[in-house]
Amino acid sequence: MAEGSGFLQWLSVFALALDPEIDVILLDEPDAHLHSSMQTLLISELEKIAATKEKQVLLATHSTEILRWANHQTIFKFENSGAKYLSDDEGKIGLFAGLGSDYSPRLDRLKKTKALLIVEGQSDAKLIKSLANKLGVPISDDVVIWPSTASSKERRQLFEQLKKDIPELKAVSIRDRDNTEQNQVDATNLRDKSEKYVPQSPLDLCVWQRRHIENYLIFPATIARVSGHDIDDVCKALADHHAIVIPPNFTDANVPPAINDAHGKEIFEKGPHSIEKQFGVSKFDVCEELQQHEICQDLVVLVKKINAMITP
Repeated sequence: MAEGSGFLQWLSVFALALDPEIDVILLDEPDAHLHSSMQTLLISELEKIAATKEKQVLLATHSTEILRWANHQTIFKFENSGAKYLSDDEGKIGLFAGLGSDYSPRLDRLKKTKALLIVEGQSDAKLIKSLANKLGVPISDDVVIWPSTASSKERRQLFEQLKKDIPELKAVSIRDRDNTEQNQVDATNLRDKSEKYVPQSPLDLCVWQRRHIENYLIFPATIARVSGHDIDDVCKALADHHAIVIPPNFTDANVPPAINDAHGKEIFEKGPHSIEKQFGVSKFDVCEELQQHEICQDLVVLVKKINAMITP
């Protein structure tokens, strides 16, 4: 009992957590008397115990440090309108405001993980993550998603500003080619050739070879499977209404210019002859149905780049 309060707190928590006769553990402010670094370690160790020993741990806390780093899916928020789990990291902002603390979920996570993926929108991130799962190399939750419609030049400026506060930061940026000339994209590694190349740079500025990310999903066999239509009907619709024929080498890095330059977003989502209108399926439906051999090489290259940021 002569030891410090923090040590005694730690000892009492883990004596309960490791007791083989206890499978549900209720903890009230277990972070009391602990340094901030020990508070996050406490949660990390309790999560491991819960997973390996098949225990359920519930704790009440006012610790901004614990809330800062905890997965939002594990935080149960109580308020006058009811109680529910947080749906995303942004939901933590209200908690921190109530505790009188400023909080930037994305920046705080970046300081911890030091891995950044800059995309044009959350929908792009969703597609990339889904395809990575299909490839058997899922993207870690440690990679922080940062939506931005900015150019590669502007994204470089953003990265440099962030790097001042996070010296070890690494980032992969990917955006649609849109109207950029095809020769401005390196066909081997998707590098944006319009920006100066810096060897061994922690920032990898990439551009899709095809006009839009949706261009990689115009695969008739997959659309036919997920929609229940005949593949010939899909091919005919693409030819009649969008003037494109999908070649046998559709998944290769080098495909006919018509595939690269097609307006993928319009083909999938806009107008009476879009894939969504004609066949009742979205790009996300098609993405979920894709088989590994139907995933285009450019997507494989990008996923490898993203995962390389967190590979020891």
